[in-house]
Amino acid sequence: MFTQTKAEANELYLSEKLKDIEVLHGDIPQQQREITFRGFKEGRFHILVATDVASRGLDIPDVDLIVQCEPPKDVETYIHRSGRTARAGKEGTVVTFYTKKHAPLISRIEKTAGIVFSKIGAPQPEDIIKASSKFIIKGLKKVQEEALPLFKETAELLAKEFGERKALLLTLAYISGNLNKIKKRSMLSGTEDYVTYQLETEKDFRTVSYIWGILRRLLPGDDAEQIRQMRCYRNYKGAAFDVPEKLQVQFEAAYEHEKTRLKFMTYVVKKSTELPDLKEFEQVGGYGSYGGYGNDRGGSSYGGGYQDRSRDNRDFHHHSPQVYDSHTSHHHDGYEGRGHEDYKDRQHYSKGPMEDGGRDGHHEYRKNDSSGQPRQAGNEIFMWGLKTEDDIKEFLMTNKVGWQRVKVLTDEKGESKLAAFVTVDKDDVEPALKLTGSKVNGRQLRITLASDKPKR
Repeated sequence: MFTQTKAEANELYLSEKLKDIEVLHGDIPQQQREITFRGFKEGRFHILVATDVASRGLDIPDVDLIVQCEPPKDVETYIHRSGRTARAGKEGTVVTFYTKKHAPLISRIEKTAGIVFSKIGAPQPEDIIKASSKFIIKGLKKVQEEALPLFKETAELLAKEFGERKALLLTLAYISGNLNKIKKRSMLSGTEDYVTYQLETEKDFRTVSYIWGILRRLLPGDDAEQIRQMRCYRNYKGAAFDVPEKLQVQFEAAYEHEKTRLKFMTYVVKKSTELPDLKEFEQVGGYGSYGGYGNDRGGSSYGGGYQDRSRDNRDFHHHSPQVYDSHTSHHHDGYEGRGHEDYKDRQHYSKGPMEDGGRDGHHEYRKNDSSGQPRQAGNEIFMWGLKTEDDIKEFLMTNKVGWQRVKVLTDEKGESKLAAFVTVDKDDVEPALKLTGSKVNGRQLRITLASDKPKR
């Protein structure tokens, strides 16, 4: 294992999670360094932590794995480190940990050295335990036959109390040091108590707000706000994200219910076992409290927030929607049904500062929903032609329009007026308006901005 500093090497050496380990750096006397090096070469311990200076000139023929705790600042050092393995025609693996600040170094190494890294997620506890079990098996083979009778009485007691199989499992767990419940760990950031899921769509989507719209339906209220580390697929046909372990059962149950409720599904949700090819992000700062990679939400060391600046400035953050100013909205006079009288009862306004860079003293008006929470002006559309809330949601999902709230208008008897007010994601207002005129079950839909009051 290579570290940048002696302090980092000592920290790993003293870690309770690493066993069978020694350290090699400039502060260690030359004689002790030679003893440590010889012990590693002879296989008396399996992990050697070293700095670059201390490892110069080392020739160890049978190194299977090189771990670089962070990429070096120059390509030559990377090649030197990696050259400690795969010698004399043998195979070897090099694992390099990196964060967003190291991304340029990774790109430079790939370009200069002519290699392509395979980017993988953080190893799961289950994988680590399975790997460590292999060392236990190797260790068992070293036990001399003459030593076994000493443990016969204990083995019989364990088998009687727990049964042979459970007694063996308990013994292996104790030897490996895994005495407690194994905590879930994010594949995206390594954060404990989070489970990584993937949501895949049939077609590519315009913005990640479409994904957030689905997640808000599966985890309503504040629960959806606890999702972290949203990462989009490179092909824009899915996203990976972290769900708190405490919400895992609820999240999976909601998805199964959604599958039985909808006539057809346009997406699939699955627990991650291997990360797909994910979109890289460019750091632009801000939005740290709304997903992305901020410590306040994500628990990782990436900091800030990241936004992709390519492909039509797609926004890969979950943040409060900005004011949407529609210059190309479609307006249609008239609609069937008399549900618009409900509109005046829902027009509660509250003043708020301009969010589009207007002059001081100017204000925009934001409608409040029934809970008193402000809705951004321009995010609400009026739809006519669909009877139920499920019909509306299914139509919007099919057309890749993310929504936040649906209010179906009804008459005195509670019958649908085929009209509804829908709060959609800010980036999907214009696409939603363009769906006016679509035919569903032989009925032509009419869609306008809610502010464009239809004439009766």
